[in-house]
Amino acid sequence: RGSRRSPGAIDWKSNDWETTQEAGDDEELQQLAHLSFSDAHCHLDYCLLNEICGNEMWTFKKWICAKWKEGYCALGSACEYAHGEADQYRRPLLKEDDLLPFVRTHPLASEPPSTSSASSMEEAAAAAPSGEVSSSADVGAGAGVRPTKGPKLRFLIHNCCEEETIADCRTLVSASERLLGGVLFCTFGCHPHNWDVYTDAFEQKLLDALRVVGRKAVGWGECGLDYYKNFYDAEFPEKRKRMIAVFARQARLAASLGLPLVVHTRDAEEDTLTVMREALPRTHPVHLHAFQGSVQMALQVLEMLPNSVVGLSGVLAMKYCSEHMKDLARSVPLSRLVLETDAPYLSEDPAMIPKICRAVARLKGVTTEEVIVTTSRNCQRLYSIGDFADQRLDLDINQNTDPASDPR
Repeated sequence: RGSRRSPGAIDWKSNDWETTQEAGDDEELQQLAHLSFSDAHCHLDYCLLNEICGNEMWTFKKWICAKWKEGYCALGSACEYAHGEADQYRRPLLKEDDLLPFVRTHPLASEPPSTSSASSMEEAAAAAPSGEVSSSADVGAGAGVRPTKGPKLRFLIHNCCEEETIADCRTLVSASERLLGGVLFCTFGCHPHNWDVYTDAFEQKLLDALRVVGRKAVGWGECGLDYYKNFYDAEFPEKRKRMIAVFARQARLAASLGLPLVVHTRDAEEDTLTVMREALPRTHPVHLHAFQGSVQMALQVLEMLPNSVVGLSGVLAMKYCSEHMKDLARSVPLSRLVLETDAPYLSEDPAMIPKICRAVARLKGVTTEEVIVTTSRNCQRLYSIGDFADQRLDLDINQNTDPASDPR
């Protein structure tokens, strides 16, 4: 498939992960160790599997090369994608203890939402081999280790948007209750890259998983429109029409369930706005996830949907952050902003959130503490967790979820 670059867009495969660094940065974050942060969007399963598999190349090898299927791929053995089933990588299923490395390197806020950090680590120690985990400050060796000083993790919103990731999402929710004090919540949906496999059966599997995890499910998505990565298919009117229909169906479903809608949009602003305008009640909460589009669209969504927020990602803390992304950060009101890593794609992992907060603070001319506190509170309000948990309504999956119905 071909692709084209939108203004200010980041290609995560070629980006330099080195973040901006100034004298005193680490000391500043260490002085904010009493604070806690929230990551509003993360693919934790992929973060863990990248560590298990050694790198992210397995995510390409699980797909059969389209050119190879057509008869010839000029890249030959250098192709990132699989040339036949024998070359194809099978995604391994996560086990609950696969979360332990993450536990070691991501200390929790002093008062996590369900159990204390200490008791979580006691359980982790009991579940792990002798001596593997001793305290929340116990840092393992090897790649991916993060400093334990500075603001602590309070909430993490894990995204499940592929059929093959449903089982791992359920595993992570269960493991989080045992090992992370329940800081992990999740959303379910169909990613716009998978528009052509969204069926009644796939949707029912998502709804079944949502029912199983209960109140740990806090949103629907990510779903939406991506004409950047799906540029070739979007050139065909019938395929584009189908993409729009899949997004609209999920938007109506989110509204009927009363769940916030997590929207992925890239090079598809007009069609995305049309779907949200037609499918959602004006008061419906929306998370414009890892947004890299125009300032105009961001502000238009905030005005059109007063309970919406814009999510900005780790690209703001990268060494070569574009002026466009800086303008977005300056333009979106702090009161309507959530921060996310979209890890492992637009940041390495959730521990990057404090650095993203620091970058936003400098762009807005406010303190890092204000950004950490406000964006974490915005995330809690959007997903009705933490300080806003009493606003949650119990989901009735058996209520009217007919995607053809009009929730308004």
